[in-house]
Amino acid sequence: MAPHRSVLRPFAVPLLAVALLATGVVRAAPFEDPLGRFALELPSGWELKPQAHEDVFVFSDGKQNVIVQYLADVADPAALFRSGMDNLIGGGMATPKPDGETRDLDVNGRPARLGAFSGDVAAGSMKVTLAALVGGVALDDDGGVFLLWIADPKSFGKLRKTVEGAFGSIRKP
Repeated sequence: MAPHRSVLRPFAVPLLAVALLATGVVRAAPFEDPLGRFALELPSGWELKPQAHEDVFVFSDGKQNVIVQYLADVADPAALFRSGMDNLIGGGMATPKPDGETRDLDVNGRPARLGAFSGDVAAGSMKVTLAALVGGVALDDDGGVFLLWIADPKSFGKLRKTVEGAFGSIRKP
């Protein structure tokens, strides 16, 4: 005999949570730039770190950091992407190697560009191979954002879809 419907109800939310985790779906938390220039969905547990500049946003889960920078007067996704690449190179990955194709996309009705890279970074007397995701989204004629995430290859493989999901949620509020 099948259990009565009300008996299963207390288990519905925990079972749904387990099912979502098993499929890789991560609940998102909304973030909106205080100046109203852009918004995005952050993975659960990610928070904005204290800002040193009103155009630079560092989001962290305590282990990983994603940088998003708003650039006024830059509305070309290729130029926004190039700014992200310049930051990647300036951060120590002198010769990033493409990991697949750089793609031109549509992100919430706006033109965008996204690419993955790997390369060596000096860490004292050692070289460490890291992976990076770089993207740019033109939000309107007044500006856009680039996103930069650098991680060790293992974390990159595990979290790439999550960070790509955050990139894909970038939009005008």
